[in-house]
Amino acid sequence: MLITTFLHPDDVLDVDRGAELGWAKMYKALDKEVSWVHNMSPSLRNLTGSELAGAVQRYGILKVSQKYTKDALKKLILRIFMIMLTLWFV
Repeated sequence: MLITTFLHPDDVLDVDRGAELGWAKMYKALDKEVSWVHNMSPSLRNLTGSELAGAVQRYGILKVSQKYTKDALKKLILRIFMIMLTLWFV
């Protein structure tokens, strides 16, 4: 999941982008939205653009393979867990 937010410096001056609300209400609405996202997906990380680019690159080089055995589900879960750890800490 990717969520990005960008505020133009003049958003508080432009009526079409919220100037009538004022900065305090705009800030409260943004804070409410960010809090909702964090509550719904607590494992999301806050990344800069550069950090996100690295995470996307690492994700892009992943290779998926399937092999069916008696304990295939255990192996799949372990592999997914290891991939997630790699993406999280690298």
